[in-house]
Parts: sequence; structure tokens; C-alpha cells
Amino acid sequence: MSEAVAAKTSVGSDLASICRYLREQVPVMEVLSSFGVRPERRSGNYYEFLCPFHEERNPSFKIKAGDTGAYCFGCGRSYSSLDVFMHFSGISSLSEAVREMIRRYGIAIPEDVETRLRRRTVEDLAWRLARELVSYAQSHYDRIMEAFHREKGYVLSAQDLLRFKMGFLPLEEVHRVAGKVGLTEKKLRALTGRLLIPVVYEGRVYGFWGRVLFPEEAAKPDVKNLYIRFSEKVLPVFLDRYNPERKAPVWVCEGPWDALALCLKGEQAIAVGGIPSKVRRDMFPRRPPDTVVLVPDPDPAGQGGVLKRAEELIAEWGRENVYVCDLPEGKDVDEVLLRDKVKVSDMRVLRFDEYVKTIREAKCSPEARVRDLHVKEAAERAEDAVLADLPLEEVLEEANRLTGRERLDYLRRVAQAKGYRKVDELVAVLREVAQDLALDDPKETFFIHPAIDYQAGRAFLGFRVEKLFLGHKEVFNVYLQGERGRITRVKPEWREEGPNGRERVFVFNTPLHELPSLEEKWGLDEVRALLRGERVPPSPRVVFRELLDCLKKYVYLEREEYYHLIVGYVFLTYFHRVFPAIPFLFLYGNKECGKSHAAKFLMRVCFNAQFHNRISEAALGDFADGFRGTIIVDQAEFLGYKGYEALANFLAGSYTQDTARRSILSVERSRRKLQSFDLYGPKVFAATSQLHFDLRDRCIIIPFVKTDRFYPDPTATSEDWRSLRGSLYALYLTDAAEMEEIYRQVPERPGRAGEIFRAMEAIFTYVGFTEDEVGSIYELFQKDLRETMPIVYGRDQAVLEAVLVVIEEEWPGVAPEDPVEVRLTAVHERVARFWEGGLPKSAIGEVLHRNRAVYRSKKVRGDTIYVTSRLLVEKRLNMLLGLKEEAAEGEDLSRTESTEDFSEEAMFSVKDPERNTEEAVPMRSLWEDL
Repeated sequence: MSEAVAAKTSVGSDLASICRYLREQVPVMEVLSSFGVRPERRSGNYYEFLCPFHEERNPSFKIKAGDTGAYCFGCGRSYSSLDVFMHFSGISSLSEAVREMIRRYGIAIPEDVETRLRRRTVEDLAWRLARELVSYAQSHYDRIMEAFHREKGYVLSAQDLLRFKMGFLPLEEVHRVAGKVGLTEKKLRALTGRLLIPVVYEGRVYGFWGRVLFPEEAAKPDVKNLYIRFSEKVLPVFLDRYNPERKAPVWVCEGPWDALALCLKGEQAIAVGGIPSKVRRDMFPRRPPDTVVLVPDPDPAGQGGVLKRAEELIAEWGRENVYVCDLPEGKDVDEVLLRDKVKVSDMRVLRFDEYVKTIREAKCSPEARVRDLHVKEAAERAEDAVLADLPLEEVLEEANRLTGRERLDYLRRVAQAKGYRKVDELVAVLREVAQDLALDDPKETFFIHPAIDYQAGRAFLGFRVEKLFLGHKEVFNVYLQGERGRITRVKPEWREEGPNGRERVFVFNTPLHELPSLEEKWGLDEVRALLRGERVPPSPRVVFRELLDCLKKYVYLEREEYYHLIVGYVFLTYFHRVFPAIPFLFLYGNKECGKSHAAKFLMRVCFNAQFHNRISEAALGDFADGFRGTIIVDQAEFLGYKGYEALANFLAGSYTQDTARRSILSVERSRRKLQSFDLYGPKVFAATSQLHFDLRDRCIIIPFVKTDRFYPDPTATSEDWRSLRGSLYALYLTDAAEMEEIYRQVPERPGRAGEIFRAMEAIFTYVGFTEDEVGSIYELFQKDLRETMPIVYGRDQAVLEAVLVVIEEEWPGVAPEDPVEVRLTAVHERVARFWEGGLPKSAIGEVLHRNRAVYRSKKVRGDTIYVTSRLLVEKRLNMLLGLKEEAAEGEDLSRTESTEDFSEEAMFSVKDPERNTEEAVPMRSLWEDL
């Protein structure tokens, strides 16, 4: 860098002059060199580069020696050092790029110019933030307007939000937005939970006015309208919309929503964030208006402020240039214009002198209003005295009875009456009271999942309904209840008396995701007819036959029982909350044999079905817990690949309600967060090879074979899928209790196979299958399940035999019962002798622990050491070989699996390889072996 550049130079204080100075003093060649860009070649006095602004093979970006600029013949334009610096640094803000360039290349400028640049950078960041907030307001429009309507009684269109640059910041997006715009999370936290109006003037954002809509997300929920400043200078709202060329008066309001209503009606309006009588001429940077219309609130404070500053207003604006809008008592401007639909021309506007005279009359005098205020305050004090003496238990009971805004207003009044500074303090005390009363509460409370649930002998379903509400689309959640063959619509929370005389409370949990559409999934007309009793659900046998005929149109299977198993599983996806354990469905076969057709059919008719492919544990848990729907995993063979063991284990335990709760530990910004999911629900896997061994024995296996016959694709319009789903919805709501009774009466079968098939047997009994038909389906299910088991046994056998080889090689002459140490790496090297291709170390450890072939394990110098004995490994290997032979002979595996329960009296067979005989040996505990 030359001394001339580094020397302190007198430059203009505006941004344009500084940019011009940088372009003259910092050559483009130096900027390119600082970013490691070298010329491709030199031609005379010109250096030729590949243009950084477009893709090219031959260099066309040329710089003449001694020049500070560059010219690209490919782009056809000139570039300065500032252009190149912003491109390579990735800085989009001009003022921020200027500051960084001054720092990087050693430019000295006056301190006042540096201060202006820093302030301009903050305002640029605020402008970037405003653009982000506008996009969030559009994407969360329905949720915002639902809360806004509860607060104000009217709604704004999405175009209105966009026109006035109104924004919204979800609480969960604070971290992402802070990193994107370059502001601190603490600064952004003040914006959450509010509908925001930016204070903009001449392209800069000076702050935001925010109206609280979601108190649970807001930083200061007690402050309804909050101003968050991003500049030391405070300007009125909507000052950027003021046009001095218009001769119309300017309406001066107290709050931003009043000014917004007037702007929507085509008027010029500003909000000063306080009493309108504080308006001054110097608030308008450009030429002030000739006439102002003050809009004070119709209360003693607003009217008293006008009276107090009467002389100052007249002196500054002139007696003939000040008017006052006299609003109806108890109403704001936005309520009058947007809720009550009053025209601006019909509003009562008085000259300043006339207004002052009116409010000084007896019936409207401040003294009279003060008397009325005293009466009102006396009534409020009496009510506060009652609330102050109210026991906290009764406060908690009343708060639980109320909902929404009523509950929040009640808690505010109680907090004020009892002397709490904030509502949060009262809530904390009430939480302690609720904890003390947790065991003493006589009520039975049922928390219901919003998508589907079965509790207290009742079936529940939840849907969303989209309706036109006050000119815009509104989403409402609808909940249906089925009990004793009758379908009714219920509220999100209700109370009733239980069969034992105790009060029952039913509460739907807040949906984590948007519920399925009732119109798309079922049909509004069909639901209305069922609620009115005009239509009854069809027979289960009829629905089963319809699904069976439909399935046969699209899929070829070798045996009729496989069709029955798939259709029965469709029924199970709707009734799965009734059963404590359910199987998975495994569609197994080569490519182009019909698996995809079957998977699409299941996606059309199963409950809340959704396709997934290589999904993460968190996404899988979020969908299963949020929708309780059917998870269809295509190309599921990846679950057996290395690196997906955790996901396979994640799924393996989700076939029972008792073991389906899973947790994931996530780390965000050095903070640990434990996420819990309920994974219980139907799952369908489609693969061309075997599943992970932990999933196989939990599946109903449907083998697919190729056929020459053509089967069409089950598209979205090929069938009336909505009618089929509607029949299944209706059957679940009306017959869930009957299904539970059938399940209790189904005899238990031994082993895991019997456990998971019991739900299918209840389904087949429900639709009218005979015992012989169910028995033949069960035999086929068992046969297919047994055929997959030898792969598991062969893998385990290879690991145990490799361990024996390691013991013989590294511990020769040791007694069979003596403990020895076996290295995992040694076992891993020798497994390849018995299992083609070998096995990963994680799989070897899993096999040893699952077969209980080690006493304990430890980590030594990056390797795992297993403490075991030759006698213990031989016992486990002989037990495994016995299981394998029984599986090959087609015998029931459940009796052998029961030997996992060890006792001193239990016996097992040890095979003598020389005599080919069996000897009964008593099993001892592992510690006795040690």
C-alpha cells in the first residue's frame, strides 16, 4: 500500500464522496491480489484476468498498468475496486463494505465520518431485518390474523401487510435471523410475539412498533404496544408516506394502528407514540403541512393533554390550522373505521376552539369525567379487594376454566390485586400451587392427541377446515369423538361427570403441525351426514371387500392370504391406538415386481400415510409423534447399511406402546436439548433385500414376484380414495370400543410372533373371518417369518466361532471356565473366515452382548476388550445351533426363546461333536461361570 493511500486525507462526510475516494486510491489490481487472484497473462500494458462476474474460459477482464479501474469485454462494462471487493467479500451492504475496505487497506478518514458510517451500518442491518420480517409475516399470515382479530376485532389483508412492510418474527427463528442479518439475539428477542410496523424514512429503518399477539412468545407481554428503537433518532410512524405536495391535512394519532387505519382509507396520517398534542413542525424534515387534525383518545388523559397544550398548539400552528377529531367514548380510530365501517367523511371533526369549548361544558368537562372515573375506580377497587382475598386454589380453578384472552385478562387483574409486579410472578406461584395439589385433585384429566387418540373407551380424530372469514382464508381445527356407535363434534376442552361421579376434563393438546384437511381426506358433506344421523357407517365386511377388489386391480400376489394381510393392515392403521402392540409390514421382492404399486395403494388408503426415504431420527420422530400416521419407507434396505444402525434401533422398539417412547439429544450452540418422541404407529418397509435383523421378526412379510400381466398405477384420480378413507374413519369412530373388546377375547399366542399377530387376528375377527381362515393366514405368516431367521443365526454363529478361534490362538491351554480377555480387533480379523465379506465392529459387539457371550467389556488404547470364557461362548453357540435347527424344522421358536430366563434348575443340551449325542447340563449363572 503506498504512503499516499495510507495518509490521512480530507474527504467529504457523505457516503458517495467516500466511495469515490476509495475508487481513486485503491487499485483493482491490489484488491484482486489480496484475495489471491492472479492474472492469466500479460499483453503489453494490460493484465488479463478471468472475469469474476461471469463464467468464461478465455480472460476478458483487463486492467491497464497504473489504472485504478478495470474493464470486462465479456460483460461490456467497467468495474471499480469497490465493486470487486464487495463481490469477493460477500458483503452486500455498501456502508459496511466501505468500512471494511477502509480497515483492510489502511485508509485514514476523520472520526465524524467513521461515526456516520457506523450508524448507517446499523440502520442498514435494520433495513435487512425488516425485509426478513416481512417474509415471515406473509408465511404466518393465517396465524397472525387469527390472533389479531381476537385483539382488535378486524383483520388486515396480506396485501396490506406487504404494502406497509409489516413484519413478524417467530420465536424459533431468532437464532437463524440473528446470524443472517448480523444483529444480536437479545436485540431480536424484543420483536418476537408481535405484529411489527417499521418506522421508515428515506430508506432507513429507525425502529419498530410492535403489537403483542402471542404473550407466551413476547419478551414483555404486559406492554401491548412496544417501540423497539434501532437509532437514537425517534421519528413518527408513516412519516415516509407524507407528501408535502398534497394539500390534504395530516392526521396526528397516538398509536400506529390508528394511523394505519387512516392510511388505509387514503388519508395522510402519522403516529407520534404519545398524546397527539405533542406534534411539532420540526417533526417533519421536509416542509410541514398547513393543517393538522389531532386524534386524541376519548378519555380524560387524551382530552386533558389537548387542553394543557392549547396555547402552545395555537402559537405553533395557528388557530385556523388545528382541528380535533371527537371520537365516540371508548373507541379508537381503527375500531371506528375498520371494525364499525364508518367513513372518514362521517367522523366528527371540530375546529380547535369549538372542541375546547365542548369538552369544557358541564357534561363533558374534565371534572365530570373525573367524577365518572372515580366511580369506575371505586367499583374496580371493590372488585380488586375481592380478588386480593381470593385463595390461590380458587384463582387456579377459575383460570383453568377460562381460555385464551379471557384467561390472560383474569390473571392480569388478579396479579394487580394481589400486588404482583408481573403476571409471570403470579403464574409461577400458581404453578407451585398446582404442583402441591397434583395428588389431591379429584378430577380425571385426559390429554388427547389432536390427530388421533383412544382414551376412556372413546375414539378421537382431528382435522382442519379452511373457511372464508372476513374476506380472507381462516383455518379452524375440528375434533370428532366416537362413542357407543355415535359420532359427535367436540370442543378443544370440555368437562363432564364420569361414571364414578368424579368430574372428567378432556383437553386436546395443541397441534404441533397443521392437521390433515377434512375436505381432502374425508369430505365435509359425508361428515355432516354422519353427525346428523342421516347416514350410517358401512359394514366392516363390505369395506374389506371393497379394499380387496381395489388392491387386486393394481397388485399381483401369489396367494390370496397376502391380499388379506395387506387389506387387514390398512384397517390396523386406523385402529392401531386400540392395540398395545402392532406389527410392521414388509414388502419384499426384486425390482419391477409391484412393490411400488402396493406402496402407493397403501399411501392412498392408510391413515395419514406419508412416504419417506432415508429419513433422519428427528424427522421420523417428529412425523410419528405429530401426525401418528402411517410411515412408508421405500428402499428400506439402507437400514442395514453401516451408519444406519441407530435409526434401525430407533424403529425396532416402536411396535409396542410401552417401548415406543424415544429420545434424541441435540446440541445447539453448546446447549444440550433432549427431544422425546412417541414412535408407536404403523410402518411399511419396501426393499429388494432383507431388512435389518432387529426389524425382521417384527414384520408381516409380503413377497412379490414378477408377472407378465399389466397392472396400472394407482394414481390420485384412479379411484374414489376419499370415499374409502371416509368409510375407515367412520368405522374407527363407531367401532373402536368393539375392537378393543375383540382384542381382549383373542387368545394369546406364544412368542413375539403371537404378540404382533394378535392385532391382525382381532382385525380379521372384526371383519368376519372364521377361525380356520385366520389360522391359515397365521401359518403363512409364521412360515415367512421363519425363512428370514437363518440369516440372523448364521451371522451370530460366525461371530461366536471367531471368538473361539481367538481364544484357542491367544490363550492356549487355559481352562474352559477361566476368564480370558479377547480383543475386538482380533475377532474382527477372523470373522471373515466364517462370514463372507466380514462384519463391522459395531455389529460384532452387538452380537456378543445380545447372545450374552461376555461377562463385561472395557476400553483399552482405542480397542475394546471383552472378558469371557471358552465354556460360556460354547454354551451360547450350542444354544444358537439348537435354535437354528428348530427354525429349519419349522418348529415354534418361542419355546427356545424362553431359555433367555436363566435359573439354576433350567436345563439345556450340549452337543458332543465326536459322539453326535446330547448331554443334559444344568445352566448356572454367569457369575458362577466367572
